Amino acid sequence: MGVVTAVTWTIAALAGVYLLWLWLSGGGLRRAKVTRFPVALIFSHPALAVSALGFWVAGLVTGSRALVWAAFAVLAVAALLGFAMFTRWLGGG
Repeated sequence: MGVVTAVTWTIAALAGVYLLWLWLSGGGLRRAKVTRFPVALIFSHPALAVSALGFWVAGLVTGSRALVWAAFAVLAVAALLGFAMFTRWLGGG
């Protein structure tokens, strides 16, 4: 199960890096004075995802169920932020 999770997480991370590259190549924050996404949303989503990955790895290494559940909770928040960005992007046309 750990390998499946690692592969899934890697695929999601690569998709996120690709989307970040598209956004940065389109001008990123410099494109306009007002962006469709708040800066806090743009940077907190990957920061939370990386934190969740750290909790998950620590939970696997130590065997702590509390760390694994913390990883799940942080990843859930990161996923909600990702869905928020996705729905705002869809609404922008």
